[in-house]
Amino acid sequence: MGLELYLDLLSASCRAVYIFAKKSSIPFDFQFVDLLKGHHHSKEYIEINPLRKLPSLKDGNFILSESVAILLYLCRKYSAPSHWYPPDLHERARVDEFMAWQHTAIQLPMSKILWIKLLIPMITGEEVPAEKTKEVLDEVNTNVQDKKFITGYNISLADVVALVEMMQPMAGNHNIFRNSAKLAEWRMRVELTIGSGLFLEAHEWLTKLTEWDCSTLDPTVKERVCKLLQKFNLVMLPPATGLELYLDLLSQACRVVYVFAKKNGVPFELRTMDLLKGGPNWASAESKSAHPAQPARLAPHQAQGEAAAPPSSSSSSSLSQEPPNGRGGRGQAPAEVCPTVLVPHSGLSPGSPAAPAMGLELYLDLLSQPCRAVYIFAKKNRIPFELRTVELLKGQHRSDAFAQVNPLRKVPALKDGEFTLAESVAILLYLSRKYKAPDHWYPEDLQARARVDEYLAWQHTALRSSCTRVMWQKLMFPMFLGERVPPETLASTLAELDSCLQLLEDKFLKDQDFLTGSHISMADLVAITELMHPISAGCQVFKSRPKLAAWYKRVEAAVGEDLFQEAHAVVMKAKDLPPADTAMKEMLKPLVQVLLR
Repeated sequence: MGLELYLDLLSASCRAVYIFAKKSSIPFDFQFVDLLKGHHHSKEYIEINPLRKLPSLKDGNFILSESVAILLYLCRKYSAPSHWYPPDLHERARVDEFMAWQHTAIQLPMSKILWIKLLIPMITGEEVPAEKTKEVLDEVNTNVQDKKFITGYNISLADVVALVEMMQPMAGNHNIFRNSAKLAEWRMRVELTIGSGLFLEAHEWLTKLTEWDCSTLDPTVKERVCKLLQKFNLVMLPPATGLELYLDLLSQACRVVYVFAKKNGVPFELRTMDLLKGGPNWASAESKSAHPAQPARLAPHQAQGEAAAPPSSSSSSSLSQEPPNGRGGRGQAPAEVCPTVLVPHSGLSPGSPAAPAMGLELYLDLLSQPCRAVYIFAKKNRIPFELRTVELLKGQHRSDAFAQVNPLRKVPALKDGEFTLAESVAILLYLSRKYKAPDHWYPEDLQARARVDEYLAWQHTALRSSCTRVMWQKLMFPMFLGERVPPETLASTLAELDSCLQLLEDKFLKDQDFLTGSHISMADLVAITELMHPISAGCQVFKSRPKLAAWYKRVEAAVGEDLFQEAHAVVMKAKDLPPADTAMKEMLKPLVQVLLR
């Protein structure tokens, strides 16, 4: 068959793919997947995309998920005009930088605004409390540099992705362009370049969303929305009258049952059993209703499981990041508490003193997963660089001096003469191209490269978040900050990690030696450095997962055991850190609030 695109134009990511394909005259069959009716959870669609997300691409027998990966695949296969993804080393790096950054900095808050301003009130009849609405709106701080488009003087994939995301709140009657003339002018330039007819066509469903008859909503979707409302402290789900599961999510056996029931839409009441206290905890967050008279009961054989753990961010690290609410229960990467700068260029701002040209400099803290990935890649490929250590726990990333290298105040950051770059994925790709790294890291083959892109896009809001949460909740909070982590929070985080590990094994690794094929790639390097976070906190990540354990050994051997241990020495000694003093606790207070939210 020909090219098929599985889309729902209510989704900003789907609109980006739709607009690009139409604008580039790429022939495709539109396969509609109705998100509001839960069709992405159907058995038929799961066979296409086990991640249960849109968009998806099917090109003959080749199937691809993640919008960024799909856009890059289409761009390469159909030889789209070069301005979409420029061949120039620096210009392409700018597009990569934005595409990595936007996952949590733009996509998350824009989606939140749509739900809070329109969908939650429409579906449930309940208004979100004003303080919650303000909290989300405060995340959005859109600024535009003095450029025609995000990465320069020509439209690129970055502009399309950004604009469709920023249109999301318009359905909820929230116009983020109203208070910024520069932003409004940029929007008009992008819309006119795309073509107003195509732009309006792609957004027709979104603009008519207020007319949608929500009585047609699938009951299981409405139930998921109600659970989302619980996070906003709006409503409690009605008490269950049927199936009850007696679980302690510190137990691996219990987590398997819990994840299976959740994933398959099995309705149940969670009765939390506290193994450490030897009895039930009837006051748990999900089990506050009266005990029904004669419920159906299931209790798996209890085996003491490893304890839980905390969060992580996009492809760079900062100690002031907010984790997004995951779709389908999966954790997402934290976003900056006060971010959403439309153009995340790490270049020096106009008027800042020009530093003398030097060789390659990498600004890293090896406590950070993305920094370790960049460090290992550079060392393994014998790329000469000056290591500039930026200590996150001392707040050095917040300094004015570092802000001249990276205004986002995150690590890693790269400085190559006068050129500066943020976002670890963008940095890895830049180093691979400039220093002509062996092909297996980022293969030239169209489909093999798309597999690497797919993983690198997925991990931002999946594995990264749960791995960071595990480390902080299980290790850093109690031992470094002296903060108590609620058992249910830790248990929930461990369940999220289990879910991500299952997807890592089933969706990406499968029966291959490495995540994207028979050779190590950037995907393996990024994944393994993430998993070392929960391992450093004492979690037995590979227990009962022999396939992943064997993969870990292969990755370590391919990198080189000495280099692998060198890169992870800092994080493996995190448990020996002296307790934080009062000043450091105060500095990290916003992080604590975010990671325990």
